Order: sequence, then C-alpha cells, then structure tokens
Amino acid sequence: MITLFLPERIRKKIENNQPVVWLINLSVVFILLFFCHLLLYRIIEHVTWGDALWVTWATFSTVGYGDISAKSTLGRLISILMGTTGIALLGTLFAAVFEAIQYRKDQRRFGYMENPFKNGYIIFHYPGENTLKLFLREISAVEGKIGVCVIDESVEQLPTGIVQEFNGKVHFIRGSSLNKQTYQRAKIAQNKAVIIFPKDPTSSDSDGTTNTVVKLVLSFVAEKTRVLYILVDQKNAWMFDKRAVSVSQDLEILAIVQECQDQGTAIMIERLLMNTKGANPRSVVPQKIIGYTWQQLQLGLAQREIHANPLALIHDGEPDSCPNPRTTIQDGDRILIAAHADEDWGKIEAQLVSQ
Repeated sequence: MITLFLPERIRKKIENNQPVVWLINLSVVFILLFFCHLLLYRIIEHVTWGDALWVTWATFSTVGYGDISAKSTLGRLISILMGTTGIALLGTLFAAVFEAIQYRKDQRRFGYMENPFKNGYIIFHYPGENTLKLFLREISAVEGKIGVCVIDESVEQLPTGIVQEFNGKVHFIRGSSLNKQTYQRAKIAQNKAVIIFPKDPTSSDSDGTTNTVVKLVLSFVAEKTRVLYILVDQKNAWMFDKRAVSVSQDLEILAIVQECQDQGTAIMIERLLMNTKGANPRSVVPQKIIGYTWQQLQLGLAQREIHANPLALIHDGEPDSCPNPRTTIQDGDRILIAAHADEDWGKIEAQLVSQ
C-alpha cells in the first residue's frame, strides 16, 4: 500500500479513512503511469518534452487530436498499453474522488470528524433542538461567527434544521464522555468554554453523571477554558469542583415566579435573560471608581445619561444583587452591568470621574 511510505503522523491520520486511502493510492499510480508514458514516448519517438506531454495527456484523456502520433512500432505499443490502462484508471480515479468527498461528508454528519473550531464552545450531551437553537442564535448574535461543537453518543446526527440554519457554525461529535478519544477529537483545550448539560433533565440523579464529566473535562482543559454545567438539583452542588461554574436548570422559572408576584414584569426578566435587546449582562472591573459607593455609581450613571444599568456587586466571587447604597466599591470587586456590547466600560468610568 502506497500510504505506508507516507510519514507516520500523516499515515495515522488517514489510515482509517479507506476511501481517502484508496484515492491516494489511485492518484499515485495514475501519476506514475502518466510520467512513465511521458518519459518513454520522449525517448523512443525523439520528441520534445512539450510534445511528449501533449501526446501523453491526449492518450490518457482519450481526446486523441492526432496532430502528433507515435511513428515507431514500440512507441505505438506503449501508447496502446498505457492508453488502455489510463482509460480504466482515470474512470476509477474520478469515481474514487466522488466517493471520498461523500465519505468525508458522511463522516462529518455522523460525528466522526475532529472538532474544526478554535476559541469556540463545546456542549456535552445534546440538550434538544429548541434549547440548542436558542443557544446558537444568542451566542451568534453576541459574538458573530463562532463555532459550537456538540458531543453526544445517544443521537446519530444533529437535526437537519439546525445544520441548515447554522451551517459552518455547528459541529457534531458522536462519542462517549467516558472515552478519552472523545476529548481528544473535541480539542477542548483550544476552545474558550465547555458546557455540560444533564443527560436526563427530569432526574436529579443526572447530576452524578454531570459531575463525572466535569471532572474529566477539567483534566483536559487549558487554564483559560471555562467549564460550566447545568445543575438539576441545587442540593447536589456540594459534589462539584469549584473550578467549574454551575447554572441552575430552573433559571427560566424565575420569569414565571416573577410574573406571579408582580404582574407584567415577566417579559422584562425574559428579555434580560435572552438578550433580545442586545443588553447582555456582563461583569466589569472597576479601576477609576474605587472608593465610590453603590449610590454614587447609580446617581453618576443617571446624571450623565449613560446607558448602562448596574445589576450586582461581586465581591470575592459572591454577588450581591441588592447592595446597600452606602456599600463601598473596593479594589478586586467586579460590577455586573447590563449594557450593549459596544459600550466601553473604560469610557464609562472616565465619564463618571469627570467633573
């Protein structure tokens, strides 16, 4: 097999792709026969390299212009032999090309290709078509062209609707979360965040499985890669590694509860969580307003008509969504604000401290 002569790194990468291996072998054989005819024809017929190339192409492609032809018996025998072989080989070669292309498409569709994305997102356990669509739409609206890789062993392929709507932005890997090769194919360390959904969102026992995946993911990720997981039952939070961040599965219930208590406010909660107005909540690091009170921050934003709403003060990782107005903003604190993506926090601070 011709691929045995390739470097080991390249050979190992393609050895399981039989249609690709077949295409490589056919291509090499075709090239060898082509140059063999080219060389022999030039030597036997005493023609230039250009004429030999022209005749060889015409012979193998069966075009047969006839403007240049073999004069000697040996030259004609070689042309007959090589031409007949070339015709059969060329047809097989074209068939192999189409087969290899289709094979690669199938490999990608059924989740056997490596994750092509870098600095993107990886999702463990297919969360369902609606949830995945919402996530893809929201993350695309905020970050534009971003890649999302979904890993699951229970589905054969992603729904056609998702693939068509997010063509080029979503990739599927079919693999077990307990298989080392799954993590290697996902290239977790090269992406910015990993999100682990529960296998069964109706059962709190799924948190145990999620915890196992979280631990495995943490052993593969780079320091910069964030790990998030969806928690079914808050009582199970104790078992998880503190390096990973939990997100409550019942977050959407907040909007329903809010509407029950205060009629007409659910839409506000929904828009805030779903980012429908582009005001995506994000944390910022105060530098110029260290020493300001929470009340001074709120008044300063209002007086200068700055379009940014402070939502919470985060101190030592603990958020306070309703700080005392006299609470002082300290070095190392972070502020959660709702502001449009193009709002520059540095400029906002500069406005706040200006006279």
